[in-house]
Amino acid sequence: MSTAPDDAPASAGPRLIDLMIVGAPKAGTTSLKSYLGQHPGMFTHPQREFIYFAHDDEFARGFDRAWQLYFAGARPGCAIAAKSVAMMYSPEALRRLRAHNPGVRVVLVLRDPVARAYSEFTYARRRGRESADSFEEAVARCLEDDDADPREPGAYLVRGRYAEFIEPILDLFPRGQVSVLPFETVTGEPVAACQGLFRELDGLDATFVPTSFEPENPAADVWSRSLLGVTADRSRLRGLRRGLRLLVGERSRQRIRAALQRLNDRSIDRSNMGTATRARLADYYAPWNRRLAESVGTGFAGWIAPA
Repeated sequence: MSTAPDDAPASAGPRLIDLMIVGAPKAGTTSLKSYLGQHPGMFTHPQREFIYFAHDDEFARGFDRAWQLYFAGARPGCAIAAKSVAMMYSPEALRRLRAHNPGVRVVLVLRDPVARAYSEFTYARRRGRESADSFEEAVARCLEDDDADPREPGAYLVRGRYAEFIEPILDLFPRGQVSVLPFETVTGEPVAACQGLFRELDGLDATFVPTSFEPENPAADVWSRSLLGVTADRSRLRGLRRGLRLLVGERSRQRIRAALQRLNDRSIDRSNMGTATRARLADYYAPWNRRLAESVGTGFAGWIAPA
């Protein structure tokens, strides 16, 4: 586990993050965080995302506050793991992470970008963040705005151009500190994926076997669009929200919102996207996948060929 360097900034707080999952969205990162957190020598936050590095206003409030909000239950001496998929697309957030702990283990989980884009589209629909009636409509919009900011909502295609975002990460952190895992390894071989990361952290028993592999954040639709509006649109019920802020702490409000969202989830029929759309996206991603394989190894070369 990492220790603070002599020149660590005062905002580094009481402890350092030892392992940071930085992307990609809808690629099994939440599940991986859950699996790693089962290790008795590791602690990770209960919230889905650790937004401290990626959000300017949260970062300005300092790491001491973030520690109390996300890691207050951590036992002394345990390794600290966190997850924020937004960081993959924010050079500033990555620089903040490096300043916080130059020796941090950086983890990425990558999924076939065509399947990842479709999964993120269905998730955005479920959370009330997508107005397009079909994936094909969303793809057409994305192709018209191919230079979209990957941090903006609805930029499903840009976020799958992994090489574009991994290369700067490899410039910031030594290659030996960066772990790039295929989605299929996290979902199909979770014990191997976890033990490989346990071995990278000093003092952890790398033979520990997580026992619960329930998928986190699976694809779903919603029962009630009205309840979706309450949980997704923060302009709704402003009076009630102000009252909750006075009566309930921020961490409890996060839990209430997450619980309401889970209650509103229902399973969906995972119908495949159209054949023409799949082929079009395979062609779109082919050069990016080739560049990815050149950057991080041949484990992702299977994505190169068009459908």
